[in-house]
Amino acid sequence: MQLPPVEVLLSWPTPNHVNPTDVRGPALLIISWILFPIALLMVGLRIFTRLTLSKSFGVDDILLVTAVFPAAAMAILTSLAVTRWGWNRHIWDVPTDLVTFGLKLTSEIYHRL
Repeated sequence: MQLPPVEVLLSWPTPNHVNPTDVRGPALLIISWILFPIALLMVGLRIFTRLTLSKSFGVDDILLVTAVFPAAAMAILTSLAVTRWGWNRHIWDVPTDLVTFGLKLTSEIYHRL
């Protein structure tokens, strides 16, 4: 990812880094904080039933448990991004150093995928 062209930057309204009026609110946090524990509960119930009822733990269960770790990382990064890095604001209301950090973070994540 890269910054937009200069003509796009000049068309943006005046930034308000201190107290932006138009933010998305805590919707992304609420979704992450509700759905991730539900997912953990479902994975835990599946592992419990596979170990106690069917007495078989397969490759699919190993992959499911392994998938919990990237999901946890994404839930944590989403929470950090919204609360600390300004990902719930318009781009023109985010300070430049946070924009640069966010671009580095997302490009690093996408290059590792």
